Amino acid sequence: MLIHLEVQGDSGKDFGRRMFTYYYRILDRFNQPVTAIAIFTGRNRANMQSKFEDHCLGTHILYQYNIICIRDYPDELLFNNVNPFALVMLVAKSVLLLRVKDSERKLLEQKLLIANILKKRGLLDNPKINAIFIFLNNYILFAKEETNLIFMQQTDLITGKTNTVGILEQLAEIKEQEGLERGLQQGRVEEREKNVKSMLASAKFSMKEIASLLGVSVSFVAKQKRSLQLK
Repeated sequence: MLIHLEVQGDSGKDFGRRMFTYYYRILDRFNQPVTAIAIFTGRNRANMQSKFEDHCLGTHILYQYNIICIRDYPDELLFNNVNPFALVMLVAKSVLLLRVKDSERKLLEQKLLIANILKKRGLLDNPKINAIFIFLNNYILFAKEETNLIFMQQTDLITGKTNTVGILEQLAEIKEQEGLERGLQQGRVEEREKNVKSMLASAKFSMKEIASLLGVSVSFVAKQKRSLQLK
């Protein structure tokens, strides 16, 4: 089963159609059961679309998906929840209710509160907590860079580590880059396999000639030849 999660403020008129588009593309790509959850963070409940419907000359499509509004969860419930991400929801919820003039200070207090709670619960060494700090730093943002610096310094004091958020952010970027490089490498391999099989199918070249022309090993060509014979 695949889960499609969409975080949305106030949904526009095309949000339901967009959810449906994601659904049929995921279904077509992976051919697995799909469930979808739209997590709304906006203030206007009237804009929280939960379905897409279309009619045309006897053809009728109705796509319904799950919706969650973070404002529906009481602060006490989120605070006492054992799931660490409930604390992130608590911060996100509180940010929605902040007045503009004190939003920066309140957001700093809330984000530091999460770090303190995680420390008291003895969860700071849990690898999953790294994702929480990265999320706090990259998705629940301060308007001022100096406030972000204060957050990083205070986080270091709470965790007893140096540049906690900065290091975790760098690690996240490294992992993302590694994933991109692996994807590119896999793409190159697939392209070579395709070219080798195409030349083998033409029956105009020997395995040694194909290997020389495409810059691959003879064993690589032989492997592709065996895969063709097995089909």
